[in-house]
Amino acid sequence: MLLNSHHAQKIVEDMYDIANYNLLFTNNKGVIIASVDKSRIGDLHEAALEVLRTKKKVIARSSSQYKGTKEGISYPISLNNKVVGVIGITGTEEEVGKIGELVKRMAEMLVKELHLERQLEREHVARQSFIQEWLLHRQNDEHAFMSRGYLLGIDVTLPRVVGVFEVRKNDSREGVRRGVQNEELTLQKLKNEMLRNIKNQLPNPELDLTAPVSNSKCVTLFTVPAHMDEKQAKEYISVSVMSLKHWLETQLGCRIAGGIGGYYEGIEGVKQSYTEGEKAVYFSGKQTNYPVMFYQDLRLERLIYDLPIASRQDYIRGILKLETLPDPEQVIETLDCLFKCNHSINEVAARLHIHKNTVQYRLNKIRELTGFDPRQFEDAAALYLAVFLYSLEQKDTQ
Repeated sequence: MLLNSHHAQKIVEDMYDIANYNLLFTNNKGVIIASVDKSRIGDLHEAALEVLRTKKKVIARSSSQYKGTKEGISYPISLNNKVVGVIGITGTEEEVGKIGELVKRMAEMLVKELHLERQLEREHVARQSFIQEWLLHRQNDEHAFMSRGYLLGIDVTLPRVVGVFEVRKNDSREGVRRGVQNEELTLQKLKNEMLRNIKNQLPNPELDLTAPVSNSKCVTLFTVPAHMDEKQAKEYISVSVMSLKHWLETQLGCRIAGGIGGYYEGIEGVKQSYTEGEKAVYFSGKQTNYPVMFYQDLRLERLIYDLPIASRQDYIRGILKLETLPDPEQVIETLDCLFKCNHSINEVAARLHIHKNTVQYRLNKIRELTGFDPRQFEDAAALYLAVFLYSLEQKDTQ
């Protein structure tokens, strides 16, 4: 393990707060990388070289005994029976001999703790990379993939449902609160906070998995109890997801959109669930209050998701002909209300605060201007799809 100067400086400063003596830390080449006296950083410490050679403490009884060394004691810092650096304390043997041994032991404890943190971080990164590969790439050798997962503590055979959570860019109050001007940097910070704290909020923290998939999104692979049927699994996931979404919004100070895929057997089934979760979170993000959406509850949206933007716009132009309408917003409002009211003229009139004859007049004008009659089923279906696509396009530009 090679210590960097940042971590070594932290160890020196932590030890100084306890021992209140002049301390320094060298790397395994004898170069000072941290010191209470920062002017010495970068100098060669000959006493440390002797420590590294003999693996024993070295006492310098004068500043001239070793080049770049003051009177004091230098101790080897070991990790797993290997010397990884040297810590030095300035003073006579009588002054610092006893405290020096304590400083050595405490420094070794800090180095070990740092090493464990790094190991955990490497394992964490490896697990996240494994999950990302699982979701995004086809596995040609499922047995080998299963074995890799086992080494990382991940059982890929468990029944799982994938949830996708997205920090909404247009509703991120964190950037304003912290004065961060770069929106992408804000999202990155939010995502990091989310990933650091999310594990303990999961319904089954030992088995559920979490990983980032972009700057603004993370996924959670919820483990579904094997005895549950589809309805029970949805209820179980729904409660867990809503609780998690509420916690994320409370902790991060921003709104979270959530999309949940279905449950499918096998390694490739998780990928299918993720694909569906991505579609569901897309439409969740189009809603004003960003509800959690289940893919199995999507209807027309399933077809629209894969429709290119250009094709959507072409369809809107061909059906609604908005550029030729004297008041396109009124047409959209009337049609949207008509469909939401299940073609009840009286209810449309009440919602729009107009006379029902005015509603009939507007519908006649729509038929006249677009060539599609909202009262006829096939024409109404075409108009409904166009209005739906139009609403999505408007939200994309907000």
